[in-house]
Amino acid sequence: MDPQPEKTCTKCKVEKPLEEFSADHQHRDGKRSHCKECIRKYRAANPEKAREYRRRHPEKYRKRVRLGRHLKCRYGLSLEQRNKLLTRQGGKCAVCGKKFDDKRKPHVDHCHDAGHVRGLLCINCNLAEGYFQRDPRNVRRLLAYMERNEIFYVNGLEVMQGSCLTSAERRKRSRTHVPLDLLP
Repeated sequence: MDPQPEKTCTKCKVEKPLEEFSADHQHRDGKRSHCKECIRKYRAANPEKAREYRRRHPEKYRKRVRLGRHLKCRYGLSLEQRNKLLTRQGGKCAVCGKKFDDKRKPHVDHCHDAGHVRGLLCINCNLAEGYFQRDPRNVRRLLAYMERNEIFYVNGLEVMQGSCLTSAERRKRSRTHVPLDLLP
């Protein structure tokens, strides 16, 4: 088994596992130079200095910077990589194809087991994937259920028996499907 990578804290001078250091994309190794314990102790001993630093450097706490840190820490993805992915997808959700905007923001879809990023999805598609437990069989079962029951919703109204189909499609299906009104 490979030894766990370690780093020496520049504050306490103790060599510790990398998990003991917070992520920081500005450092070559992707970790801060002080360990989490030393940072915690410093902030507890100097709360006014931490507040003053944030007040004097608001640019470090802007939404974009926070987003960049979140992407890097959570997914190992830089803001530039995320923007390239967004451009490659045409500014749209990879599943439903709807354009991202102020209300429909892109969410990073990633493999929870391997950790790699698959694409950017809208919140609805990202949640749906989670609800289906990342199992394509569950998606197929839902599709089969919907086709079997031919119930659709249009603008919140329930539409039965393939009303969304063209007349030719309806004739074709009527030979193979039992009308809903004949079901017990």
